[in-house]
This record gives sequence, structure tokens and C-alpha cells, in this order.
Amino acid sequence: GCRRLAAGAAAAAGEPEADFFTWMAPLFAGESEAERRLRSAACVLSDIARATHPEYRAETAMAAVLHAPLAAIDHGGRAFVALAVGARHNDTGSSPSAAIARRLVDEAAAERAARVGLALRLGYALVGRSGSLLRQTGLVLTPSHLRLELDTAVAGLWGEGIERRLGQLADAYGRRPELRAG
Repeated sequence: GCRRLAAGAAAAAGEPEADFFTWMAPLFAGESEAERRLRSAACVLSDIARATHPEYRAETAMAAVLHAPLAAIDHGGRAFVALAVGARHNDTGSSPSAAIARRLVDEAAAERAARVGLALRLGYALVGRSGSLLRQTGLVLTPSHLRLELDTAVAGLWGEGIERRLGQLADAYGRRPELRAG
């Protein structure tokens, strides 16, 4: 259902969702099969609103997920995915769809959805829809840091926007951001 919805929104070109899913996996060690499945759905739907004006992307994406006919995802799961795609598009939780979704999940699920969305936000800012470039980067979660590792060939991707998004993701984990290139 998620793939059909993404394809219908013309977001399937290149289909980098498997690369994003694998790339962020080190941040979600110990997740259950249900959590893994929802993270996968968020990756598939992560770019569903790319053709929408940037000011409306988060709300458009969240509303689409909340109201889509996704029979295999319950209301709480749909809310989780909506919050994740909202965070991917920089929703701060103040939109109408975010308010609806927050009522359907507990605080732990909302926090996890934000982490998934912020990881997607960082990944898209870093490489766009290029899974091949994403494979030249990595995320490492340590007790004190969230580290972004860049191969020498892609070290030039680092910039102020990436630094800011890495900081947001690190904050979501209560860690300090760190970059390693080379």
C-alpha cells in the first residue's frame, strides 16, 4: 500500500528508500519487527510530497499518510509514519495533522518517529535521492555522540545545512554531533 501511494505521488523515481532504511539502521538497534516495518513504511513514503511547495510539504505528506487506505497499518502505525514524514519535512508538531497523529501514539513512539524523520531529513539533505552516494556515508551512535562518517570521495558534501541537520538528529538522541571524513 505504501509503495502504491508513493508511486501515485510520483515519488518513486530512483526508489532510494531501501538505502535510507539500511543507512539509518545503526540508530535503531534492538527494534522490534513491528517497529522495523513502520520505519520501512516511513522510508517508502519519505518523499511523497516532493512536488508540493516546501511550505506545505510536511502537512501534505502527513495528511496523505493519515488518510490513505493502508489496510496493513493500524491507526497508531499510520500516525507514527505520518509523524516521521512530517519530521522529515521539518514539521515542528504544530500542524493540524501532527496534532491528530500525536493523539494516536504514546510519547515513546512519537519520539522514535521524530528520530526516523530527522534521520531521513539528514539523509536527503546530504545526498538527495542518490542511494549510491548515501552508501559512502554512515551513522554511528555512541554513548556520547552521533557520528556522521563520510568517505573521502564525498567529504565535500559537508556544509552548514548538513551540520544543522546532524545537530538536530543528535539532539533527538541526547548526543553531541560529530563528523569524521576520510
